[in-house]
Amino acid sequence: MGSGFTARSSLRVGIRNMVELGLDTDFYRMFTWLDYRLPINAIPGEPLTAQGDKGNTSPWIITPKVG
Repeated sequence: MGSGFTARSSLRVGIRNMVELGLDTDFYRMFTWLDYRLPINAIPGEPLTAQGDKGNTSPWIITPKVG
């Protein structure tokens, strides 16, 4: 998808050995950039590679759990 990094966290709490509550979180930081430079061995008319529009995104995935 792109360059970047990921951070993960997990929390668990037990209540009197009857119920366990949990919360998992994932944080992703991703970057993309345009790369339209011609490589040294480029063939005329050959499509260039690009990751897409220049930008970044930071989605969170939060997963509550009961067990």
